[in-house]
Amino acid sequence: MMTNPDDQQPPGTAEPAEPVTVLPLGPWPAKESTLRVVADRDQQQDHSGRPVPPVTSGGFPFRYKVRLTGASVYASTADEVLAVFIAGYDPRPARGRDAELAQITLRGEHCIGVIVHHVAQAMLAGLLSPEEERTLQRSAAYGTGQDPITVDECPRWEHPEVPMVLMGDLYAAEYGRFTPPAGNVIMLWPGRADRYLAGLVDLGLIALSENPGVAAAPPVEVRGVGS
Repeated sequence: MMTNPDDQQPPGTAEPAEPVTVLPLGPWPAKESTLRVVADRDQQQDHSGRPVPPVTSGGFPFRYKVRLTGASVYASTADEVLAVFIAGYDPRPARGRDAELAQITLRGEHCIGVIVHHVAQAMLAGLLSPEEERTLQRSAAYGTGQDPITVDECPRWEHPEVPMVLMGDLYAAEYGRFTPPAGNVIMLWPGRADRYLAGLVDLGLIALSENPGVAAAPPVEVRGVGS
């Protein structure tokens, strides 16, 4: 959802609650990065009360801002953002096939955890019928030796509140082996860092502001929980 910092609320209306990240944090990355955490109490503001984003040690603006409860994390790349949530993930990976495959493996494992947690939350909330529970559990059955769920097992997932979340890379057209169910289905794509990050944001797990031009102006695009 796009927001304009110049928009003002009508008189007498409350400010809308700011989206906050709900995806669990991992251990703080041990490797060098430009990542920077700014607590709300330390956040500088301009004359109109708007947050002034920090810059890197080299004087460059950050591309990403992740909103947490009581703080914000600033990052320069999608890998840096993901390193905040994925244990052992390299915020500044080396070049080369081995390093790339290691990152993809960690994103894939994290993606499976996100999908399994999504199914568990829907079940605990009592939002599914017994048949829907079985179907959604089947959709999360990764690492079991089974092929991913296909249109043959579930032609269409229609639940209005609970989407079916799948690992999109397994259904990629270039492989041509599997056709996913239609309907209320969301794909996560851990094969690429930027695409996986975008999927987590669109799923409502990370509240992210992005400055695509990496300009000096504060980021204005806000997506995530509550958007």
